[in-house]
Amino acid sequence: MKVFAVVNAAGGVGKTTTATTLAVGLSRLLQGRRVLLIDLDPQGDSASTMLGLRTQGFCVSKVIDGRSYVTNGQLDLKAAYQANILSADRSEEGIHRPNLYVLPSSDRIKDAKTSMIEEVANRVRELLAKGNHDYASFPTIAKLFTERLNPLRNIFDVIILDCPPSSDAFEDAIFAFADIIISPTMLDYKSLRATLLLMNRVTKAQQNDGVHCRVKYMVPTFVDLRTKLAQSMLASLEERYGAYLTISTPVPRTISVAEGPASGGLTILEYQEGSGSTSPAAEAAVQAYWDLINYVYDDLNIPETAYV
Repeated sequence: MKVFAVVNAAGGVGKTTTATTLAVGLSRLLQGRRVLLIDLDPQGDSASTMLGLRTQGFCVSKVIDGRSYVTNGQLDLKAAYQANILSADRSEEGIHRPNLYVLPSSDRIKDAKTSMIEEVANRVRELLAKGNHDYASFPTIAKLFTERLNPLRNIFDVIILDCPPSSDAFEDAIFAFADIIISPTMLDYKSLRATLLLMNRVTKAQQNDGVHCRVKYMVPTFVDLRTKLAQSMLASLEERYGAYLTISTPVPRTISVAEGPASGGLTILEYQEGSGSTSPAAEAAVQAYWDLINYVYDDLNIPETAYV
């Protein structure tokens, strides 16, 4: 199985749209297998806004925060998973997602980060008090994060992380937990600079911390290829980085991307199926996302006979 993280430090580039659309698309291709979408953004839009789910207090913070679901002094991960992972299926409403699950987020994740920092500090003090100076073995936010989410690799076949825009205490943790990074980016200086800085930080993490994840996909979003600027920047990206990563089909700017969530929590894939819209831009956006979905599906190396 693989963990895909949708990351860009710039805001408003379509990370949540990309993560949720990818999750829905993969869940369709991977019938009979489980796909998990983990929201790490305090806004918590993946489950409620994009997928139309009632989160009812579900939050990833309760899984990663060592103060929750404690039994005999230990975090009961099984109980934490069962209490906070919900099905994205809405078959009673005609929206079929039978093998897609979500671990939602909320603004409580901010407190969880603070709690994890305190937990790391307390553990380090205890180790130092015992005379342990093996710093390489000391706990870190990244180690706690992966320790509490790694068992999910044995439960789900694909995990997708919807990451917040700001670089914070979780960035190293995301790099440590993920296998492949997908970076949506607008074709403007600010977004592209954020993506290139991300690539540099991942490279440093590979060299300094031994992480194995890498930036593999760049997804141009909100693109108007009728403009010379967009055409020029896309050509420049392909020339400079095409040999190192996959630059996915550009997703055109279209109102349908926003209309889906506003229509009760639908990705553009689901919204277009029921809207009857023949907008060329909307159809092109659907095709662009399916191109990305198929790229990622091929990355999973699923045997052709798996679903026969």
